[in-house]
Amino acid sequence: MKINIVTMLNNKMKIFLSLCYCFCLLVGMTDMVLAQSNALLPASMPNNFSVSLPDFSEKGTDMPIRLIFVGDIMVHATQLEIAHSNGAYDFHSSFEAIRPWMKGDLVIGNFETVLGGARPGFSGYPHFNTPDSLATALHDVGFTTLLLANNHIYDHGIQAAKRTVEVLQANNLAVTGLTGGCPSPLLIDVKGVRLGIFNYTYGSNSPIDYHDSASISLNIIDKNRISDDIAQLRRQGADYIVATFHWGEEYSTEPSPAQRDIASYCLELGVDAIIGTHPHVLQPIEVQSAGNKNCVIAWSLGNFISSQRTLPRERSAILALDILPGSDGGGAYLHRVSVAPTWVDLSRPRKVARVLPAVIGFFYTSKAEQHEPSLEILKTEPINNGLGNQVSSILVDESIALKLSNVEFGIRDFLDLHTIPDEHGFYLYYESTYDDSFVNR
Repeated sequence: MKINIVTMLNNKMKIFLSLCYCFCLLVGMTDMVLAQSNALLPASMPNNFSVSLPDFSEKGTDMPIRLIFVGDIMVHATQLEIAHSNGAYDFHSSFEAIRPWMKGDLVIGNFETVLGGARPGFSGYPHFNTPDSLATALHDVGFTTLLLANNHIYDHGIQAAKRTVEVLQANNLAVTGLTGGCPSPLLIDVKGVRLGIFNYTYGSNSPIDYHDSASISLNIIDKNRISDDIAQLRRQGADYIVATFHWGEEYSTEPSPAQRDIASYCLELGVDAIIGTHPHVLQPIEVQSAGNKNCVIAWSLGNFISSQRTLPRERSAILALDILPGSDGGGAYLHRVSVAPTWVDLSRPRKVARVLPAVIGFFYTSKAEQHEPSLEILKTEPINNGLGNQVSSILVDESIALKLSNVEFGIRDFLDLHTIPDEHGFYLYYESTYDDSFVNR
């Protein structure tokens, strides 16, 4: 089945596809799922299902650059226990199911732990120290860039923070957030577009040893330093600037006055996007007009992975920003904002700690050999030289299906998402017109 995203945007076709989609959902729904979660899950989809990528050439534009952002990457004691086997730690299973959603030119997350080595002992909260194999797993699933300005980076002192930078860079991961220890701000060239990223935190849980801090310092939120970073990036020719902050009040679903104050300051100075972490729960996503452009603000993306339980802390969202070069050959602008809900499946008895997508249309109920209800998550893999996606599946039981559907509907309601997911499993939140005039969704 081929789906062209441009055609989908046609109103009549959208209605038709929505009706077909709803019919497919209703066919395969068990009474139990309907009763308990009010979810609508598709009955089945063929294993050779394929879709086409958006064809922007029809509108005379270039293919967009895709930036993927996720929230807090944390490793608590339970995750360490689950990852440990035969004297080693392997975190690949934590991210395998979410791999198809991690396809971007840059994939960026908040690294809220420390790679201090085995000598201090591996530990979770309150003083995180994680095996180096986490870096390998993150690189292998698609991460390109990690943010280190957070309240836990000094959990085992400055030397452990330095080692964290070294291990991440050895795994081909770009890092920022520690002045002197790594590029800060960070400038990356992607397909000829120069992307600037700076990273700051409200503070640190651990006291700073100033005798050992001459060569490295944590970026603490300060308007003067932010202004200097923006000016530096402009001098270096940055086309698109992303401000990333570890800020806000823990477990609050709304941005604080302090968050709004810093965001307004950044927008006045011409920042193009603002991404937040730290509250450990989702906060709203907004697209605001600033000057002659629209800017996205994701106040908090929640926990990408952790052992924190209760639903608000278990759920998160992957944020995709598609940007295009300016028509005059300079700068870049926000073309599209998309969101993919996720949920952390954590169980010590099942030895499971993983991020699962919560996107209807990319999972469906089926019967396992034991005739027990189960769920299959559709995984997309590139085919035809990257021009399409091949779908395979991962089995999970029906209780997980209920959780995923509850998460999906909860996040759609919280973020006010009214579309159906696209062929990549993302819900469209905002899209500009092709003539560079900006309109809200």
